[in-house]
Amino acid sequence: SKGHDIIIDRTNMRSKPRHRFLSNIPKRYTRAAILFNVPCDQVRQRLIDRHRATGKYVSFKVAMEMFETYQAPTFNEFDLIAVYP
Repeated sequence: SKGHDIIIDRTNMRSKPRHRFLSNIPKRYTRAAILFNVPCDQVRQRLIDRHRATGKYVSFKVAMEMFETYQAPTFNEFDLIAVYP
């Protein structure tokens, strides 16, 4: 209501969960999606590093299952879509 910037930092791999967040954002806001294109071998290493650093374990298989159900953001959802790198 105060017009502040809103940042949602989530995985949001599918459109339905994204819609739950986006539907609460006033229409006057510019909706921007920032995608980080990370190679599979780097994902695997990050999972290993995360487990070593925090003890939290997510299997590579689970990550790959998430990729298989991934639904890319569309311009029906967002005004701007940026992909890095």
